[in-house]
Amino acid sequence: MCKIRELITTVREATGLFPVLIFGSAMHGAGRSFLSKRVMNAVSREGYPVERVGVGEIFRKIAAEEGISIDQFTKMQSEDPSRFYELNIKIDDEIYRKMHEIPEDRVAIIDSNLAAYYADTENAYAFLVYAPPKIIAKRVSGTRRFGDEAYRNEDAALKALLERTREDILAYRNMAKIARSNFWKMVYRIAADDMEKNLEAILAGKCPNSPFYHASIDNGGTEEETLAKWCETVDALVNRHV
Repeated sequence: MCKIRELITTVREATGLFPVLIFGSAMHGAGRSFLSKRVMNAVSREGYPVERVGVGEIFRKIAAEEGISIDQFTKMQSEDPSRFYELNIKIDDEIYRKMHEIPEDRVAIIDSNLAAYYADTENAYAFLVYAPPKIIAKRVSGTRRFGDEAYRNEDAALKALLERTREDILAYRNMAKIARSNFWKMVYRIAADDMEKNLEAILAGKCPNSPFYHASIDNGGTEEETLAKWCETVDALVNRHV
């Protein structure tokens, strides 16, 4: 049985606050959103108020406000880099704002790769979701998950997922140079360095181990296996008295 109730109780006793649970990923398609939604449902079943902030929803909202499709936004990185970085910073600012506007009387679930690098409160716990690249490619092959592209086969899916992850790392490096505030310069620089190390680890068949995350969760098996690993992480946090 997952000790999510014990974790929430322990965090509240230690900090006076409900926990902020953050989910990042070492590679696109690893299942960050999947796990964050399952955890949100688990918290709700325990009877606690919970609110989730997802980068995907914010991404789509801002794209709609700007009158562009997700595909157009992705292509903007090479066709109009200044505009691309401007919109990215707008998205990241929105995630940061929403994360800090969640009322203190509920558990916060944050689905964002950057949140782990700027969440510095004692009630925040970040989890890095990863899976072997071939398994990720198999799962997304033939789907239309990313943009409007359907992958021809698993090799094409893997190539596209790796390229997109590396493009994100490059984008963060570039945004670290052009961001106006020192805060975002630091966040983007740290995120780029850490994400690159995490990607290198999983490509070498190793578990990514980031100092910015409390645990890495392998989503390489079934849904039940992934949730069981999440529970093991929660139990370990409780046993360490958080």
